[in-house]
Amino acid sequence: GGAAGGGAAGGGVARPDVQMVEELGQGRRGGGCVSVDAGGEGGEKQEGEREEREVEEVSLLLISNWGAPSLVGLTELELLDQGGNPLPLAASPYGLRLEEYGSLSPDAPTKLVLPEAHPELLRACNGRHHATDARSMLCVPLPAPPAALACVVRFPRGQRISAMRVWNYNKSASDNARGVRLVELRRGRERLWRGELPRSSADELPAPTTIPIPAPAAAPIPAPAAMPPPPTTTPPIP
Repeated sequence: GGAAGGGAAGGGVARPDVQMVEELGQGRRGGGCVSVDAGGEGGEKQEGEREEREVEEVSLLLISNWGAPSLVGLTELELLDQGGNPLPLAASPYGLRLEEYGSLSPDAPTKLVLPEAHPELLRACNGRHHATDARSMLCVPLPAPPAALACVVRFPRGQRISAMRVWNYNKSASDNARGVRLVELRRGRERLWRGELPRSSADELPAPTTIPIPAPAAAPIPAPAAMPPPPTTTPPIP
């Protein structure tokens, strides 16, 4: 598939441009998805925000689904190292959180929806790639456009990564309309790829979509500062 910064591959090439943890006690239940209060101030980050110089982040924006009225979900998300091995997103110094972006603009305000290590969010990195039980998948309310959700992956600065791999929502033939459709992968404000993830089929094991992540461009080496000209001297007047 075409892409900005590389194509996506996997069980069906992504085309360009185009949760039930049971709550304790009485509370929110239904359809395997959890209701989420996306509270917080715009631009709020979870307590103990890491300094920018220590970590890097890539974000997968969940822009639309395959037709469900108000929910979006996925089964598994992995970040791969240079050898193609999945990194442990559920364990420090890595992390996965869910944010809501006010729009698709790089400068849009954001608010925290699910913090790192939240039980519902951990379903998206539990290693159960071929799950059909909704309790092993992430499913949350999809905000109305122009807002979008973003799975934000944190990793140590200097960790070399090669790709993101995504398994779409795979509960049943009818419920798979909750699967994410249009996505965008970003590093900071830079768009790396935008395209469509295939809808899962309940008749066969879901195959992942792999989105390559190019290495960041090297910062230009600054030119050496120009040497000041030698001072001029005026010959003495006889």
